[in-house]
Amino acid sequence: MSNGRSSWSYGTPKHEQMRTILIIDDDDAVRGVIRELLRVRGYGVIEAPDGRAGVAAAIAAPPDLIICDIVMPHFDGYATVKALRENESTVAIPIILLTGQSGQAAMRQGMDLGADDFIGKPFKPDDLYNAIQSRFDRLEMQQKKSENKLTELRGRLNHVLPHELRTPLQSILGFADILADEHDTMPRAEIGKTAKLILNAARRLNRL
Repeated sequence: MSNGRSSWSYGTPKHEQMRTILIIDDDDAVRGVIRELLRVRGYGVIEAPDGRAGVAAAIAAPPDLIICDIVMPHFDGYATVKALRENESTVAIPIILLTGQSGQAAMRQGMDLGADDFIGKPFKPDDLYNAIQSRFDRLEMQQKKSENKLTELRGRLNHVLPHELRTPLQSILGFADILADEHDTMPRAEIGKTAKLILNAARRLNRL
């Protein structure tokens, strides 16, 4: 292609305020419909015509969410989900599976492999939008929980660490001060004992 993009890439570049969604489907028409629905809502779009290309695209530039068809030749949606969940860079990306299959067995298989949600074919635009928004809402909730836990941990460290650091440091300073002032008159055994106390405190400080 003249613009330098590969045959499966499409969409505007990702920036800080835009969420990017990867569409994996072997049906050009279905990808086109989803692409336009996503663009209307301001999402950046990447496309892949099969599972292998989708996994490669996700690893190369991890999107914020993946929409993947189940029934695809050679490398179906289940294999795609499995591969994505086994890769460190894509393990946490929300995945919505598209399926024309009915029954709990198909859904259960996808969920067991790591899919987050399902949309049945044919679907209405609101079905797609609601599923996407639900995934992003849950992701934001998880991020807030992580941030709250991190803030709590920082508070605990700020409370505990100064004391933990001061205790061995005071021992080092105190015993070193004794050696500096009294080494001429201290018995050799006492000098060795004091030096060991300094060494033990220094090791504790080093561990901290």
